[in-house]
Amino acid sequence: MNRNTAEVIIRPQGSLQILSSQEAQQLCDVSDIGLNDVLKRCALAVLNSGIEVDN
Repeated sequence: MNRNTAEVIIRPQGSLQILSSQEAQQLCDVSDIGLNDVLKRCALAVLNSGIEVDN
């Protein structure tokens, strides 16, 4: 299977500007205990806001 990947930089504002190394690691962790899937779903929800169809 061939997957295209992109490199992104996330820069939170306000009180979230500083993440601990553990928090950053959890966001990048693709295992079941990481937050990568949660981050991906939240990002897709933001990108799809205002769209009538969500696929």
